[in-house]
Amino acid sequence: MATRVSESSARTVIAIAMIALGAMWTLDSLNIMDAEPLLRWWPAVIVIFGLTRLLGIGGRPHVGGGAIITLIGAWMLGSNLDLIHVGIWDLWPLALVAIGVTMIVRSRRPSTAEVVGDTSGEINKFAFWSGVRPPVHSSQEFRGGELTAIMGGIETNLRGSRIANPPAVIDLLVIWGGVDLKVPEDWRVVVEATVVMGGIDSKIKAPPPDSTQTLVLRGMVLMGGVEIKN
Repeated sequence: MATRVSESSARTVIAIAMIALGAMWTLDSLNIMDAEPLLRWWPAVIVIFGLTRLLGIGGRPHVGGGAIITLIGAWMLGSNLDLIHVGIWDLWPLALVAIGVTMIVRSRRPSTAEVVGDTSGEINKFAFWSGVRPPVHSSQEFRGGELTAIMGGIETNLRGSRIANPPAVIDLLVIWGGVDLKVPEDWRVVVEATVVMGGIDSKIKAPPPDSTQTLVLRGMVLMGGVEIKN
């Protein structure tokens, strides 16, 4: 119950901040009020959101994703306050560096074809400016995990897995990215994730009435997409 209350509180704070920003931008556009001094602080919302992900407030900690979001928000806030004179988007060529490093690291690993399957009880994947396609997950005691896709994509195949103690819970953090999730035909998927300017598209068949295999999706999808299919 404490986890659910914490998750609800975190969502409420973010929702209130977004409503306040939208209202101020609207009033400023209509020349009803001069909101520019306050709107300079809007990246603080990104910082707060990143910290909730980093510290695990309202869900599991997302160290990688939370740190990146917090850094981007802090950089944008510093730029708005004239504390930093280099815009965050001026550093986009570093994406090429990150992609190059990723290619080198992957070239030194065994290819996916050489891997029989992932039999661990949890799945934890992170994609930033890249695509991740892990081998088929075939755990017989699957418990859940976390999938983080920031301006990238993750393809996850759970069709070889079984949930020993339902429900299994996957915490999503999808920002300007996508997640393609394949599940067995007898799984029931319950979506509890918060979706903002994005979508979660379920194309799975109705599971048998007596099926106990239940997967719960929590977390946040912001300007991204999740597709679930058999």
